Amino acid sequence: MAYHHDSRRIFVGQDNGAVMEFHVSEDFNKMNFIKTYPAHQNRVSAIIFSLAAEWVISTGHDKCVSWMCTRSGNMLGRHFFTSWASCLQYDFDTQYAFVGDYSGQITLLKLEQNSCSVITTLKGHEGSIACLWWDPIQRLLFSGASDNSIIMWDIGGRKGRTLLLQGHHDRVQSLCYLQLTRQLVSCSSDGGIAVWNMDVSREEVRE
Repeated sequence: MAYHHDSRRIFVGQDNGAVMEFHVSEDFNKMNFIKTYPAHQNRVSAIIFSLAAEWVISTGHDKCVSWMCTRSGNMLGRHFFTSWASCLQYDFDTQYAFVGDYSGQITLLKLEQNSCSVITTLKGHEGSIACLWWDPIQRLLFSGASDNSIIMWDIGGRKGRTLLLQGHHDRVQSLCYLQLTRQLVSCSSDGGIAVWNMDVSREEVRE
């Protein structure tokens, strides 16, 4: 699900591959149905809404990322992967999309109005990607996977710095980076929640 507070628009992904849009009333007591987007052929795994572009971007278990126009409801573009697309992050300024999949890869795409181009593929995990978090300020991407680990990718740095965070004993399910305190919060299927101080010096992952 994706919620845009200023416009009070909610986008809900369904098991049948559709994305439904609703508008929330001012008193938050009612939701009005707007339209259905035929985004995927299988379960929707992640949704992001861009008000500036008027796009709803989504990933699904049909092995693709799609972006659709919220004005017309039309499909603008699709890009297919070799395995299920499991999670999604998006940089609103550059229109870069980060897509994690079940093969353990993260693909960086530049989305255009009717096409896209692959910028790079990030490989480092030994299990499927379960979650992503993008920090647009420091231009850092964090990924959590079924190999119980977290990787920090320095997308904006010229050196391409990569840090490996290990401490969970099961699949990493969710991530949240706190910019003010420079801390990363992660939760895992092991029942644990970890707080990582990202100001601490750590050994970089070697290629």
